[in-house]
Amino acid sequence: MKQSNSNNSDTHTKIMEQLYKNEKDDKYWSIKDISAYINKSESTVRRKLITDPRFPKSFSFGGKSSKRWLASEVKKALLSFHE
Repeated sequence: MKQSNSNNSDTHTKIMEQLYKNEKDDKYWSIKDISAYINKSESTVRRKLITDPRFPKSFSFGGKSSKRWLASEVKKALLSFHE
């Protein structure tokens, strides 16, 4: 049992290191980008993810349809949902 926890911890650490490494090249994601990344519909992203208080706040670049999230923050939030 300890070995599987160790493997999970190692995997989590590697993912977090990769996220931090890529922050300098961070992109702004739309709902469409997020839904493609997690392979879920845009309506599911709207209904279940962005309404979750753990999900990062969006940036707005104009109108309502131009909300964006930093990709690194989205990835971190998705990881936290699995912990």
